[in-house]
Amino acid sequence: MGITNRRGSFFHCFSLVISGIVMSCGSTLSAEQPSQSFSVSVPVESSVQPPPDVAIIHDLTDGEQQFSPQSWTVGSNSMTGMVVDFTVASGFVHNTDPTSKSNAILSVGVASSNGPANWVASKPADRTDVTVGDETASVRVESDNVGSAKVNLNVGFDDSDQFEALPGVYETTVVATLTLP
Repeated sequence: MGITNRRGSFFHCFSLVISGIVMSCGSTLSAEQPSQSFSVSVPVESSVQPPPDVAIIHDLTDGEQQFSPQSWTVGSNSMTGMVVDFTVASGFVHNTDPTSKSNAILSVGVASSNGPANWVASKPADRTDVTVGDETASVRVESDNVGSAKVNLNVGFDDSDQFEALPGVYETTVVATLTLP
């Protein structure tokens, strides 16, 4: 009888353990579900991409010598848009005689755009006047939102009398400066 009692209590104990496991398995189904969030931070980015340098040969007539329109690519993902100033710090200067100068004429227009931004040439034209010491000229385009644009920059060499310009190479450099409003 003692052995049977032991077996009986073993089975009784085993059934309690099994029912405890079943109860505990049932309780794991209502446990909290772990999760993980993913996020991406996008920084503000703006850019201005100039075309390659360009040169022309004077046609030996009086008046303005016009370069072909130069397409600059500008863009920003700033929700406040961007401002791009195109500036020359001096008119055209002779490369071996810096006292010989001619006026630079600038104009700008928006050729095409992408995105929700509205692009406008807020200062579409300017010129130097080297005879009175006005050495700088600048034009401006700006946007009001995220987007990009192709901007046509027109540059002219103004020498009202072809015989006043010394033979040789005259140069000026347009620098683009971008700001975010």
